[in-house]
Amino acid sequence: MEDAIDMLSELHLNAGNINDTALFKSEVLKRESEMSTAILKDTALPHAKSSAVIRPAIAKITLKAPVLWNNSEVKTVYLLASPDDSSHIKMLSALADSLQDGDNNI
Repeated sequence: MEDAIDMLSELHLNAGNINDTALFKSEVLKRESEMSTAILKDTALPHAKSSAVIRPAIAKITLKAPVLWNNSEVKTVYLLASPDDSSHIKMLSALADSLQDGDNNI
C-alpha cells in the first residue's frame, strides 16, 4: 500500500500538483488509518486534504499484481490531491460516479 502511495505521490510532485511529498504522504496515510479507502472489488481511492497541494488533481496507477490494502486486494489506485478546501468532495463524487458506471479509464 505504501509503495503505491509513494509512486502516486511522486507522480503528483512531478506534475506540479504538490510541493511536499513527505507531508502529503503522511496526511494520506493518516486518513487511510481512519478508514480504508478500498472500494469495489479491486480499487482504492486514497485521499487527503493537504497544505502540500498546489492544485487539485488525481493520479492513477494500475498494478501488475494486487497489493494488500488494509483487508482488501487492489490493483487500481487513484490518489486524490486536494488543498484545504471542498475540492476533494467534488473529485471523490465525480470519480465514484464514474467508477460505479464502469469507467475505470479515468
